[in-house]
Amino acid sequence: MTPKLKAKIKNGSIIYTDQNKKEKHIQSLEDCEVSVIIKKWRKCRSKEQNKYLWGVVYQTISDFTGYETEDLHNHFKAHYLSKKVGKLTTTYSTAGLNSKEFTEYIEKIRRFANKKLELIIPDPGEVDYEEFVI
Repeated sequence: MTPKLKAKIKNGSIIYTDQNKKEKHIQSLEDCEVSVIIKKWRKCRSKEQNKYLWGVVYQTISDFTGYETEDLHNHFKAHYLSKKVGKLTTTYSTAGLNSKEFTEYIEKIRRFANKKLELIIPDPGEVDYEEFVI
């Protein structure tokens, strides 16, 4: 797996947050052609957000409806994370969402559950989901 190296641009130079990680990675690619992509850093979704989605949101809906959590995941991705590309429909992965986008995705599912199922899903601070294994 290719590590993501966080850095800042200062006076036209790249300053890496973890210099040792950068050096180790560069050494591992010695004599290889490489591709370099520089883009604005975005905070990825957190493990806690993912645990909350699977351990509370999906599980609460699953307990209420009888649907498997994986089926719910696929349904909500298709409903909230898809777009038309010509005649095809493409579905995004939740893994590619940043923390803000992931929170918005979760809130759409919670609103759906409340409106369509009359089901209230607890806020993250109201339940313990830390033990949920992802």
